[in-house]
This record gives sequence, C-alpha cells and structure tokens, in this order.
Amino acid sequence: MKPWPAVIWLGGEEFEIPAMAAADWLSYLMQETPDTDGLIMDFLDGAEKLIYNEKISVMELYEAVLDLISTVCARPWWVALRQINVARGSWNVLGPKMLERVDFEHISIAAFLDVLLVVTLESMDPKDTAMFVLKLEALPPEFAENEPAPIDSMQMDRGAFLSLQ
Repeated sequence: MKPWPAVIWLGGEEFEIPAMAAADWLSYLMQETPDTDGLIMDFLDGAEKLIYNEKISVMELYEAVLDLISTVCARPWWVALRQINVARGSWNVLGPKMLERVDFEHISIAAFLDVLLVVTLESMDPKDTAMFVLKLEALPPEFAENEPAPIDSMQMDRGAFLSLQ
C-alpha cells in the first residue's frame, strides 16, 4: 500500500494531511511519547484558532489526532501505537528483518504495521503469539470500563483461536 493523504474535520474546517511514507509517520509516532503536538503544529495549522474561538476543545483536537492515527494506520490507534512501541523496544531484532522486506520511504504506515506484525509474530515462540495478539488488540483500560469492545478488536486468526482451546 502506498502512502495516501488523509482528511480530518475540526470545527467545521477541513484539514488535509499530505501523503506521507511510513518513515515520516514514524518520526512522530516512534518516540517514547508519540509527538501528537508535532503533528498538530505541522499539519493542523489553524487548530489553535478553533480552540481560541471555542469551536473545538483541546480534548476534541487530541481525539481528532488519535482518529487520524487510526485512519492512516488502518487499525485502532492504540493497536498502532502498541505495535510501534514493540518495534521501538525490539528494534535490534525486528529492525533488520523489517529492512530486508520493505523500504520505509515508499510504503504507507499501514503497510509498515502489517509487515511489522508478521515479523514480530515470526520472531516469537508460537505458543506466545495468541496472548501477544490479545494484549495488542485489547482496549485501553480507560475505554474498557466505559465502552463495549468494538468488533474489530475481538477478531483473531484461526491459529490464535485454536490455541485458546
């Protein structure tokens, strides 16, 4: 999958985020704390004015950034950020395997995460993969108490399902 632009709406205004390769997204998301403020400053010019004019709240702005991350990563933001955190923490093992398979300058962040998942699972003991996937896809604790789990977070492959028996 190649990079594509994304559009988000804030306070009735449209903001287009240009198509960016995985390497560009990772410069924001692969830090110890994802640089959401950097994303806002670099791509949502005018968002401060919307907050100042009370068209949106600060919370709505950050929720829009999380929705943006979900959109470009093609998975819930918490899954994407967990995967990226795994990559950051195990880059000495996963990085070389990733670089053998993909060019981060030419693929989308969603494609990067797809390959990262495959490489991660291949690097694990097969008996640990089902639990890893369950933890990866689990709703964050602050959502788990207040909202029913979305169907997408409950999906698992046949092998993971059979290992639960």
